Amino acid sequence: MTKTKRTARAETGGAADVPEPLVCAPKRARGRPQKTAEPGLPERWERDDVVQAVQEVLDALEAPPIDPEARIALQRYYVRCEMLRKVDKRYSEDGRSRITLLVRTIIESEGNENALVEPVLVAVNSVLRPGWTGKGLAFIEAFDGFPFVTTLETMRGLNLFKEENLGQYLGMVLHNRLLSLLGPPEALSAEKPKRKPARPLRRAA
Repeated sequence: MTKTKRTARAETGGAADVPEPLVCAPKRARGRPQKTAEPGLPERWERDDVVQAVQEVLDALEAPPIDPEARIALQRYYVRCEMLRKVDKRYSEDGRSRITLLVRTIIESEGNENALVEPVLVAVNSVLRPGWTGKGLAFIEAFDGFPFVTTLETMRGLNLFKEENLGQYLGMVLHNRLLSLLGPPEALSAEKPKRKPARPLRRAA
């Protein structure tokens, strides 16, 4: 919804000595000018190479057809990973690997072959932590028998959550499930190297 600006207008039929309303000049913005996207250019996740990469992953996994919202979510996750790799050398996961694991976790878990919808993608993506995903097949098996779609419909029926927040709250449910089945993800991470004991100080002779 757009807001209309109300502007004062001077009446033209009144006395000649009625002053015109003062108009304040807009203040000059400080700092660097904000960059605006050029009109007509697609968003990064809408580029042909991103669309093709996501489709190749779906084809390789023989995933069922997905709706536009789910496809956009996958394309966004792909681009996000690629951008993180460029700005942070510690982040080694590429976009293709990320969405491959994301899709596999859903469609390869028992009973969730047709659960590739946007809220489920958001929820599962939020729990893709190395401490859990490093468990391999055990991570995917942790979702066996957990009905993503049925749980989602139950949440909708409660009328307690906004549609755009369903994935976030479903992610909390999945987080608690993984905690009970696999333990905290921090406990599965690599152990820190032990510090060498300090050498005893020797007194000068």
